[in-house]
Amino acid sequence: MRGASAVVDAVKKCWASLWTPQAISYRHQNGIDTVGEDQNSVAGRD
Repeated sequence: MRGASAVVDAVKKCWASLWTPQAISYRHQNGIDTVGEDQNSVAGRD
């Protein structure tokens, strides 16, 4: 991944993945609190 724009797009996709129907259902079925969860994205450099 190169450039700030690519990093922003990747973080947006990562964050959006939390709100898919499958992710919401998984959290609900496993008693995971959606509201209080912190989500992290890690960017590395080669």
